[in-house]
Amino acid sequence: MLVGSTGGLNRPASVSWSPDGRFIALVNYYANTSRIFSFNGSGDPVLVGTVGGLSGPSSISWSPDGRFLAVVNVNKLQIYAFDGVNDPIQFGVTTNTMTGSYNVSWSPSGAFIAVASINALQIFSFNEDSNPIQIGITDPILSAPQSAAWSPDGRFIAVVNFNDNTLKTFSFNGNGNPILVGNTLTGNLPISAAWSPDEHFIASVNQGSYTLQIFSFDETGNPISIGDVPTENSPTSVSWSSNGKFIALTNGSSQTLQIFKVNYIPNHSLQAISNGIGFGDSALGANYDATVNILAGANVLVDGLINYDCVN
Repeated sequence: MLVGSTGGLNRPASVSWSPDGRFIALVNYYANTSRIFSFNGSGDPVLVGTVGGLSGPSSISWSPDGRFLAVVNVNKLQIYAFDGVNDPIQFGVTTNTMTGSYNVSWSPSGAFIAVASINALQIFSFNEDSNPIQIGITDPILSAPQSAAWSPDGRFIAVVNFNDNTLKTFSFNGNGNPILVGNTLTGNLPISAAWSPDEHFIASVNQGSYTLQIFSFDETGNPISIGDVPTENSPTSVSWSSNGKFIALTNGSSQTLQIFKVNYIPNHSLQAISNGIGFGDSALGANYDATVNILAGANVLVDGLINYDCVN
């Protein structure tokens, strides 16, 4: 369900929610600018800040504490400080990246920044005392990667590849190079990916098929497509809100920002099947147990976490 929109953008290439959900940042490729909008949960976003003088910016990402924004420009990584009121200002100096940097993403801890370049994934460290420093890189197995999205716990990175229509997932332990753990086909020309807050799902927008696609992910295998919905023309970027209720995406051809409401249910429960359940102090022995038998067909839900379903 669309709940807000704003136009007048100049090829918006990337969109990112602030950690508290109050702001949305985007970059405009042709205008060489970044814009910050406020959003209160309903109605159209309101412009509150602008950065100019960029050079073909393709991606933007908030730091977990909401104080910094990372922006990539072709082969450069820049960090900007934002106080929630004034225009963002550059922090430190520009850091060089590989040629053809498409996407930037901050790790949940704030200690690492991932940059998807022409055929590889770069990992930079960041500690607020110095410029970002590269500490890891993948083999050149990517194909025009357009997105590098960290899982909420920082253990995985999802990358969509524009040239071969794939979604790849990498594991990262905080030291060394990322390791490939999953690979699956997407819609036509995937350009951006984002994780759900519980990391069980990955959202992808496909520029060639004009779709928003959702994948499930269980950490052990390839992501599985579970559904999609049409978007406006030529979607360019997608971002999941921190409360899991909304997905924001930008569209290049129509120059719009769309916000979709998600029927989002975090998956925290475990389920067990049992023919019966006993209550009592087993240390007293079988003769003294205060056993309660639950007959077939009964169901017990414990603290909303474990479901005992008695079946024949």
